[in-house]
Amino acid sequence: MRTPHRLIERIRRLRISQRLFLMVVLAICLPFLLYGLLAYGSSNAVVQRKLNQVLDNALARTAISIENSVGNAKNQCIDFSYLEIVQDILQHYDTYNDRMKNQAMLDFTEEMSTKYIFGNIISEVNVYTLEGESVNLYNSSPFLIHPKQELLSAFLEQCLRENGRCIFTAINGSQEDRMPFAPDQDRETILLGKAVKERDTGRVSGSLVAAIPEDEITRLFDLMGEEAGSRIVLQDASGLIIASNDRRFPSGTSSADAFSSGDFSSYVTFSDELDTINWTIVSFVAQDYFRSDSQILFLSIGVFGLILLACGLLCASLFSYSITLPLSEVVEGVSRIRESKLELSLREEGNDEIAFLCCHINLMSHRIQELVDDIKKQERERRILEIQALQLQINPHALSNTLNTISFMAKIRREETIESLINSVIDLLRGSMETKSAYHTVRAELGLLENYLRIQECQKLGRFSVRFEVEDAILDKWIPKFILQPIVENAVIHGIEPSKRRGRIIICGKRTEDGLLFSVTDNGVGMTAEKIREVLAAKAQVRIGVANVRERIELSFGAPYGLAMESCPGHWTTVRLLLPAIDSDPS
Repeated sequence: MRTPHRLIERIRRLRISQRLFLMVVLAICLPFLLYGLLAYGSSNAVVQRKLNQVLDNALARTAISIENSVGNAKNQCIDFSYLEIVQDILQHYDTYNDRMKNQAMLDFTEEMSTKYIFGNIISEVNVYTLEGESVNLYNSSPFLIHPKQELLSAFLEQCLRENGRCIFTAINGSQEDRMPFAPDQDRETILLGKAVKERDTGRVSGSLVAAIPEDEITRLFDLMGEEAGSRIVLQDASGLIIASNDRRFPSGTSSADAFSSGDFSSYVTFSDELDTINWTIVSFVAQDYFRSDSQILFLSIGVFGLILLACGLLCASLFSYSITLPLSEVVEGVSRIRESKLELSLREEGNDEIAFLCCHINLMSHRIQELVDDIKKQERERRILEIQALQLQINPHALSNTLNTISFMAKIRREETIESLINSVIDLLRGSMETKSAYHTVRAELGLLENYLRIQECQKLGRFSVRFEVEDAILDKWIPKFILQPIVENAVIHGIEPSKRRGRIIICGKRTEDGLLFSVTDNGVGMTAEKIREVLAAKAQVRIGVANVRERIELSFGAPYGLAMESCPGHWTTVRLLLPAIDSDPS
């Protein structure tokens, strides 16, 4: 077969419907699309130049508003530093008690309310002594600003170094020592501080720190934000973020780190300097905003392009559906075969290659179904033979011991006991020789178990006692024959007989959410964990009792049913059997 061209190989990697779609696009829509892109690009360039000018003007107006508001706050702080209240507190702090501090706060608040009614953006005012003691003179919130100690100490030291010049910094909620019950954990604040000098001597006596909520600054971004929906960041000369309308740029963090972690490839950057306070305002405007006025042209081009594309696709779909619909049925049929759902019949309509393929897939699925049915039938027959073989593995020494006991009892002429023993043996032999079904009721199993225990009690001369604790509700449920007898036999022979004390066996049975739970507990010699693992791992041919029961349950029912053992060496052993709750003979 000739190797196809490489281009053909790449085309064949696409679906048939995709190939027809590309053909329509390349033949009909591509020329129109190229023309539309050229027209859109030229108009967009003109619009972008105009928008740049508008946004520059808006950013400049925003910068002026911020300078005015922050300038007013600086002037207020300068006035505060020369108030008699502030001067007196810093000079005579040691004489102030709580009552005097409260009175000072009331006087200062009254001064604020009468003198700075308009243009006041300050929410809190505190004074700090040179030793770091503080007095709150004004606050408009029930929860004061509590910067972390290392941050506050550095800020106060900087205030003192500046010798009366106003300085700014910003903090966010993570940089505060907040109280557990304080709300608004994400608040961001601008701190305005300056050193306070004594009016008479000019000596620095402390610091004054005013708090400005970030919201008071970010609300001045509204003009720029409404026009462009932009991200606006206000930063100082050191690159510290003072305020932002984007929560990804929290106040008090480095702008370099914030900008490097964000993706601004789709944004246009504008900036302006606030000379009076040495700040920079930066605005990131999404490029989509610059294309907003070109949307009418873009939509017009798109509408005509879609009409052309729809017409082409309508023609292409008629041909593609005639191929893809039957192929999708073939793919679905193959998927069902992969999921072992072989009962399928694909439609064989038409006279093309797809109909031929459907015919052969139908034949293949029917043949696979026949093979699977044969395998399942053989597996069922094998399981039945294994179960029957396991049921035939009955320990013969029980019958031998019983006959020896009868012989012994005959010697001492205890005819009634001999008759009871013989009847028990007969019942046991009749139960073991019954082959019509491998199952009987719990009631029947307990009857055979009582016969076996009657024989053992005579054989062991009453060395043990037995107690049955089986719920009446499960007596008519069906279980495998002789499923409990090997477990009880092990309890007598391997548990109680080697023990020197009187034995006790408790046989329990109850209904659980998972099925029927039986347990056989003896107070014999017990066994170690290693011995339990050895017993459970043994094959039925090696250990007929427990291994026989375990393999019968596994072959008959599978998971989660089975056998488990638990023991305390020298004290007790418990064997648990979990069986399904069956209401009728499953045979």
